[in-house]
Amino acid sequence: MRPAGKGPLDSLYFDYPRFAARRVPELDGSTARHPVMIVGAGPIGMTAALVLARYGIRSVLIDRKDTFNDGSRAICIARPSMHILDRIGAIAPFLDKALGWRFGRSYYRGEQIFRLEMPHPPNEKYLPMYNLQQQYIEKFLHDAVGASNLIDMRWQSELSAIESRNDGVSLTVSSPAGDYRLDADYVLAADGARSPVRSMLGLRLKGDNYEGRYVTARQMTACSTVIRRSGVALRSTCSPTRPRARDS
Repeated sequence: MRPAGKGPLDSLYFDYPRFAARRVPELDGSTARHPVMIVGAGPIGMTAALVLARYGIRSVLIDRKDTFNDGSRAICIARPSMHILDRIGAIAPFLDKALGWRFGRSYYRGEQIFRLEMPHPPNEKYLPMYNLQQQYIEKFLHDAVGASNLIDMRWQSELSAIESRNDGVSLTVSSPAGDYRLDADYVLAADGARSPVRSMLGLRLKGDNYEGRYVTARQMTACSTVIRRSGVALRSTCSPTRPRARDS
């Protein structure tokens, strides 16, 4: 959430860092070949780099921006994703910051009209869902990326051309310090649904589509709030003169 009239990075709850572009070896004539090039340093790109590092595989990770994604994007982490974060050694800050839950309730005029309960086996390590803003998701993953000597993170670096070859790929990257060529065995497109990588290669996003209706609401009220981190309840009880909102 951001204050009215403010810019996309003027958040009420998150201070966006700014990452400088650095001079890379290719700008000084290096022709080293890289095992994997990852385009897009969102949750998918950073997780992929950390998974590769777990198996001892080096990667170069680029993103055209100078900070994390803004706005309301992914706000829930499902249980299988928590297991992935556990395997790559990045789980600790997620458990400390996120709010785990398994119940959902909807109220209308103070009356419960719907209740959701997700299965939670007694031997399961993690709850079904965890609420956490994507800015924090990216920050925690970026901290893990920075701790790995197998991941070469490059901000303000945009893929401008790609050539597929029999023995790998050749890419042109644009940065504030200049354009350079980078050769890799593989390239991984983690640059979103409107992927420039796929567009350059004439590829389409394949998968199943389905229709859905979603409502995203933001409301600021004078409420007394109780939050329990046991995965059982998140409840806000507003003043009698204002609408009542509860979510357990």
